[in-house]
Amino acid sequence: RDSLLSMVIQESALKLAFSGEENIHEKVTQLFDESLALKEKIGDLQGIAINLGVRGSYNLYTRKDYSQAENYLNQDLELVEKMGDDGARSGIMNKLASCYWEQSLLNKDETASIELKRSAFDFAFEAFKIADHLELVGDIVFSGMNVFRYATPLGELTFVDTVGKRMNEPDLWAQIHNPDLKKQLSNAIIESENNWDSWEWISPLKALLSPDGKST
Repeated sequence: RDSLLSMVIQESALKLAFSGEENIHEKVTQLFDESLALKEKIGDLQGIAINLGVRGSYNLYTRKDYSQAENYLNQDLELVEKMGDDGARSGIMNKLASCYWEQSLLNKDETASIELKRSAFDFAFEAFKIADHLELVGDIVFSGMNVFRYATPLGELTFVDTVGKRMNEPDLWAQIHNPDLKKQLSNAIIESENNWDSWEWISPLKALLSPDGKST
């Protein structure tokens, strides 16, 4: 009974969290807390991890409270690592990379900002390696996109080249049917390619991402 109730309450929290309504944070937090308490009561580790991960996403994408998002996502990462859930690690680490990058843009201390950028890059590339090893195609693209964006301003172009070569595989894109994902990666390339070397994979990758199959 507690398991089902926790799921129902969490689903209510999810719907409200991403509803676009205003002045909902207190209620969303209350619902997440109620669901979490039930999951902890019955020892539902996977459910706890999901609760923490969703809270992280809510704070990252909706509230843009990057410090709070980092807190929840780090707890989520620690838990999935204890459970040995390698498949979940890539997505969490990539979200943490986004947290660090966004915080770096807000931090006025130059040294601290660079350290946060470095953490963002490190986490994004680690997320990419995990996704590639486990053949998680969606996570390969999402983390690869972040590597493009975070490695380029740091001058870590060897890593950009490594990711780009992996992305330039028709078999990868044959498994992805979301045109928005292709557009997002295309935009990431356009944002960064003026700072890249003239790698041979750039033009064919852009063609793979283009609706008409042509490089622009």
